[in-house]
Amino acid sequence: MAINTTPFVSGAILTAAQMTDLPMGFVGSTGATATTAIVGSTPLAVLSVSITISANRRYRISGSLGFQPSANSTGNALYFTSTSGANKVLWYQGETMLANYPRYVMGSFICDAAALGVTSGSAAKTFTLYLRCGGNGALNINPDGLVGASSAEQLFWIEDMGAS
Repeated sequence: MAINTTPFVSGAILTAAQMTDLPMGFVGSTGATATTAIVGSTPLAVLSVSITISANRRYRISGSLGFQPSANSTGNALYFTSTSGANKVLWYQGETMLANYPRYVMGSFICDAAALGVTSGSAAKTFTLYLRCGGNGALNINPDGLVGASSAEQLFWIEDMGAS
């Protein structure tokens, strides 16, 4: 959010411009619980969400999911793409992840609208969350065995953080 150079004082009236600068919160989200096979190191499109991005705003794009490789894997990543074409990494693991060891990962990326391809006005954008696993495995495996397999929800959400 932009820094308020004129702090509020008792009895002051909040102007429309000041209201517009405030964060607007969630602008789009989606989730799923389906189990999906991961084949090799081919990126798997997990979830997509479409929203309208407005210029001069800051956004937080976040994702989370559970997965489990069926063989030792290296270079696991959770990332998103947008219709502006840029890949942004939310989570990356460079060290080897052991086979049959479930993991629940999440990450966030904060940027302004210009980084998402909107420099004036507004534009509709579609964001897709991807998982790249270094080998075969399964998406949506809950790391807490007490809850049971196939119960970890995949989530993808976007928040408006206020004026940039």
